[in-house]
Amino acid sequence: METNDRDLGSNGMSAAGPPQGANSAPAGGSAAAKPQAWGDHPSTAGRRWVYPAIVVVLLLVIAAMAWKFIVAGSTAPAADGRVAVMLAPAERALVLGEMRGFVAGVERIVDAASRDDMQALAAAARTMGGARMHDAPVAMMGKLPLPFKKLAFGVHRGFDALAAEAEGGGTPKQSLAALAGILQQCVACHAAYALGTPASE
Repeated sequence: METNDRDLGSNGMSAAGPPQGANSAPAGGSAAAKPQAWGDHPSTAGRRWVYPAIVVVLLLVIAAMAWKFIVAGSTAPAADGRVAVMLAPAERALVLGEMRGFVAGVERIVDAASRDDMQALAAAARTMGGARMHDAPVAMMGKLPLPFKKLAFGVHRGFDALAAEAEGGGTPKQSLAALAGILQQCVACHAAYALGTPASE
């Protein structure tokens, strides 16, 4: 037995195992000493959800802006119970000017119908058709609620249809009936909406 012990000692080995150098892992294995996979790195794992979260937030912001621009508009309760569409002074003046133009145009249509002048009637209706919608500033259109826009577009399309009917051989009576339908939309719009200006302006 003594010979065996001396032999083990001469080989620098012991029953406890091989000597541990500076680069050896601690006994029993430590998690800190084990190599870490790249996919498990904390910063990489965080990036897995950061980018999708940013995309979701951006989509929500875009959706909110689209809803505000297309559907909700800029409105406030009016004192008379209607919905006040809040416009800048210049925008309000533009809309009121267009409405006065409609009144003048309706007068020309009625006058032309009374004289059986369908060419003049069609020309008067055409000036209030869909081409007028392109005159509206985009920023102002974003302030108009969707039902308001639908009524306005319906009025413009109605005048286009009225002009086409008059040009196609329609009678004064038919034109006046079509005009009555257009004016019903005007009445509905004025019954539901008023034009306001923000207090800051």
